[in-house]
Amino acid sequence: MPYIQQENITGDGSATEFTLGQNFRNGTCHIEYNGRLFYEYREVSPNKVKFDFAPSADDLVKVSYYTANESGRLNAVRYLTPKQYLELSDSENQNPPEDDLIEKKIREAEMFIDSFCGFWEKAADTQQLLFPRIVDIDNEEKYPPIPKEITKATALFIDMMMSGNNGGNEEIVEESIGNYSYKKSTSAQTETIDDRLLPVKTMLKGFRKLTGKMNINL
Repeated sequence: MPYIQQENITGDGSATEFTLGQNFRNGTCHIEYNGRLFYEYREVSPNKVKFDFAPSADDLVKVSYYTANESGRLNAVRYLTPKQYLELSDSENQNPPEDDLIEKKIREAEMFIDSFCGFWEKAADTQQLLFPRIVDIDNEEKYPPIPKEITKATALFIDMMMSGNNGGNEEIVEESIGNYSYKKSTSAQTETIDDRLLPVKTMLKGFRKLTGKMNINL
């Protein structure tokens, strides 16, 4: 079966990691938590998902996903996974960061991309992130896919933010771009965040829409 629909996950109030029935195609996990689209998780390949917190036995959790042998599938909910970052990153990855750190940066990237790209009509009522949009709906797919450019821009964001400083006397500063803010160590020789993220903004140019109405679900 190339697509698994609504496989049940049963919590016990303490477990946060769950093993699915089959190996999944990275990025395709689509989780519903008590009827709402769920974001507070990350994929732990090849067949596990790890939640930020432990669901209880009373919670209704369902996971749908494409199986691992389904090539060419775009992401379902999250813009990037730690495994995808290591595959897409322009860095050498001789000493790759831990998955927990990559996941933290992915969430920062998602916040930045949504703030930068502006206003689009989301594909689902309970959707938190900006993508996928209604215009991304593909009737041949089991879910509205996130554009591959958004996934690539997320990986590039992490590369830019993890590129390191050039030395000098450092201090903690806070910078912002639109609704996105970020604290970092800086020095006189270090590029500003705005400079560092210019390649990301260039990649996202075709996805920016500054007029319209965006529904926000928290």
